[in-house]
Amino acid sequence: MPPPKYFDDVTPVASPEISQFGCTGPNNCYSTQFRWEVVVIYLCYILLNHAFVKLVLQGPVASYLRRRQKHRDQSVFGTIAADTSTDDGSSTDEGSSGIESSSSSSSSSTSNHID
Repeated sequence: MPPPKYFDDVTPVASPEISQFGCTGPNNCYSTQFRWEVVVIYLCYILLNHAFVKLVLQGPVASYLRRRQKHRDQSVFGTIAADTSTDDGSSTDEGSSGIESSSSSSSSSTSNHID
């Protein structure tokens, strides 16, 4: 607990020593209208950011860009192993066996010629 006369020396909030130029207290100089404008701007920014993440980074735009890149890779590099990742982030083993079998068959064919 503070001493009995502790609050006697505290400067009142409405005192001109700390409340000038329309401010209430030493750190509260923004008008109510300006505060509401800032709140609306922040809320708009939060909603737009959330929509961008859900629609562009995680949603249909990203899916379209992944499909387009996969088709470009197939046209440049030829037929490649099946995609091992699914839309939910989990992976399958469909494409890994094709890569392993092609590398093992090429190494076995070269080992036959070494004899």
